[in-house]
Amino acid sequence: MIKAIETNWKGYRFRSRLEARWAVFFEELGIKWEYEPEGFQTRAGWYLPDFWLPEMGVWAEVKPDYASKIIDENDMDKMMFLVFDSRQPLLILDGTPAAKVYKIITPSRVCGTDCDGDWDPFENDACQSCIDKGRASPTTRMESVCWNPKYLPPRNNDGKPRLYYHPYGGEEGDTSISAINAARSARFEHGEKPRVRA
Repeated sequence: MIKAIETNWKGYRFRSRLEARWAVFFEELGIKWEYEPEGFQTRAGWYLPDFWLPEMGVWAEVKPDYASKIIDENDMDKMMFLVFDSRQPLLILDGTPAAKVYKIITPSRVCGTDCDGDWDPFENDACQSCIDKGRASPTTRMESVCWNPKYLPPRNNDGKPRLYYHPYGGEEGDTSISAINAARSARFEHGEKPRVRA
């Protein structure tokens, strides 16, 4: 197995250049980020998420382009349990920042077996009857998201940055080109430091 090159930037020692590039991407977009702020003992084992995006309330895990081939069942279980127990979503960032769709694991609820409401399993949550009666069980679900401002306003009503829920899993998102370019062109060799907006 080839070992990733550790990279120092902004006082952090990233485990890979890829993680450092995502930090540059967040920085360019003005998204506050924390690198490996806390490890967790999940029901599937110990897990250390790569980033916490505090203004968005989202965990982020960085994987190489071929993430689907290297995220094993145990890793996926750890991510799911973190989302389930923390009730905070986890964004899977595969590859270098790009104008594409990413997957996010979100906390959700499902109706109980004794549901007497009008539950649609394709909706994001349990029916209102089960929620009101305390019969909805917590779970997780996979969604498609992107950085594309054409789907929703670029910030929540409180001014915090956000992801955009992508209506279709296959269409590429129109992301912030300046942030993508900054992340892709970032050089860390020989003391070089990426230039990002302050």
